[in-house]
Amino acid sequence: SLGEDQEWIIPNWEQEQPFTWEDIEQHFETTATNRAIQKCKTEARKLLADSDWSVTPDVQASLQNPLDWINYRESVRRLFLNPVANASFPTLPEVRWNI
Repeated sequence: SLGEDQEWIIPNWEQEQPFTWEDIEQHFETTATNRAIQKCKTEARKLLADSDWSVTPDVQASLQNPLDWINYRESVRRLFLNPVANASFPTLPEVRWNI
């Protein structure tokens, strides 16, 4: 049984050359990269959902630093739309209320 982070390699029996070790390594490297990209997208989706509250009109009017939150979400949204294997997520802004 394969684990979650593994995929079957389906041989092409019409292929004249057998799989080489390099072929297998390339497959696992590609699989690992694809999983890292998917992890980036999943994390970005979570961060956007966790910060949805910060862009409602009443909250925006109550924050001292609404642009920090807008910029944060824009950076996270870029990673969601264009995920990368070695993602570096922005730092969550501080909540500063107009009180």
